[in-house]
Amino acid sequence: MPMNSTPVKLAVAGILVVLLFVGGWYATGRGGVNRPVRLPNKSITIIPMEIGSWKGKETPMEDKLFQGVNAHEVVSRAYTNSVTKRDLTLHCAVFDEFWRIVPHTPERCYQMNGWATMSTEDFPLNTSDGGSVIARLASFEKDGNHIFVLFWFQFEDAVMCDDAGLRRVREDYPDSDTWPSIVKVMIQTSAEESEAARKQLKEYADALYEVTRTIK
Repeated sequence: MPMNSTPVKLAVAGILVVLLFVGGWYATGRGGVNRPVRLPNKSITIIPMEIGSWKGKETPMEDKLFQGVNAHEVVSRAYTNSVTKRDLTLHCAVFDEFWRIVPHTPERCYQMNGWATMSTEDFPLNTSDGGSVIARLASFEKDGNHIFVLFWFQFEDAVMCDDAGLRRVREDYPDSDTWPSIVKVMIQTSAEESEAARKQLKEYADALYEVTRTIK
């Protein structure tokens, strides 16, 4: 049966509005070692419009929302699975300024927009070469709507999900004249039929990470 995408769309719209207002607040977390930040070797627009059974369409951000996010580049799309008809949204951003904290983590932004955190858990992403990295799956509820948000942040080859993880990879990063950009990846879907939702998030995210891991 087709999934009701209205709560998902409303949640994303609300979160993007919050980003506008909290962008300045997060900017106070920038600072530290005085190195310029280099742009990735590829644009995040290389993410395909078709990923397995998922077919996407652009959902561009308004100019004022883009400015509020303080990102160099943003991809915002809605994808639908052609077989199951499940909907999800993808938000990917490149941050080319120095941040001491991971920028706009869902665990902060959703709570600031009135969503209650129901649970968080590690969510492994597997790669075609036999490797794996750990993303984070959060469950939120608001006004009877229950959603899953899967997210991770990339710092060159490293993947982290929180401020402590970013600090660790920076401490271990080789001496260099520049820092890598931070690439944020966030996927949201309805948590109806939760086991089916988890399975399809896994299918989509594994394929997506095969692309985003080349952006560094």
